Amino acid sequence: MENKMKRPVSVWIAQILVLVAGLPFAILLLLSILGDVMFLAATGLTLFSVVASFLLFVAKIAFISLFFFAFLGLAKRKNYGRWLSVITISLLIVMSVIGQFIQTSGPLEYYEYENSAQRFGGIIARIMIYGLFGLLIFRLGFGANTKEFFQRSPHADIAEPPPPPLFTNM
Repeated sequence: MENKMKRPVSVWIAQILVLVAGLPFAILLLLSILGDVMFLAATGLTLFSVVASFLLFVAKIAFISLFFFAFLGLAKRKNYGRWLSVITISLLIVMSVIGQFIQTSGPLEYYEYENSAQRFGGIIARIMIYGLFGLLIFRLGFGANTKEFFQRSPHADIAEPPPPPLFTNM
């Protein structure tokens, strides 16, 4: 009977976060590919447009595969899953911070604070959320339970049989 170590809470949270964050990106990837194909069909195939679309497609696949392999590595207790998750969550934080300063135009309007109390509450909420993400990254990357969870093999608690006896006095 295998006696596996319980999965730490930070690993559960990271797995859920990587999956929940990766699924919308995967859906957007499929819609983007459909849009690229329709754009190429409407404008005609030129060498530049085909190469540019192919390079964008490769970049999008690489970005989505980060989420996929991070989730898969966490599920299979692989050390690469832990570090890919740290990179992926850090990348999400960086994109979120950049999104606070560079706001694109689109059909939806951004929320504007009406007074200083709302602005202060929004700043405190962001600090708390980014702090919790930072704590998750720290615990996932450098926590003692997490290190032990990823270093132990599933068969670590099964005792090895003793070596065969040596009959040298005969």
